[in-house]
Amino acid sequence: MKIEKKEVEKLYFENEDSISCMGIENFLHDAKLEGLSEIKVIEAIPDNGTSDYVWCQLYDCVQKDDCRKSVCSAYKSKSGRGKCENKGNLYLHGNKVTFSTTTNKETFK
Repeated sequence: MKIEKKEVEKLYFENEDSISCMGIENFLHDAKLEGLSEIKVIEAIPDNGTSDYVWCQLYDCVQKDDCRKSVCSAYKSKSGRGKCENKGNLYLHGNKVTFSTTTNKETFK
């Protein structure tokens, strides 16, 4: 039996100061409404090397030790195995890339 790997949506930051990232479709939609022909965004790179911090959907970036039931009043067990349903992934800012709003594809300049 062949197991197919689920494709993960690539995420982007709006700019260097952004702390949250989202899929390119959100940025393209807004750019089209503003009448822009292209947009520049920053690639979001999964940060798998930071062991001292986690992303919390409620409190942004928190120390890993603070993401425990005994410490956080908002902690909600996802599966009863010690992982909070508010815990997400951390991302680093990568390269700046340009997308065409007419083709919805990355342009290489």
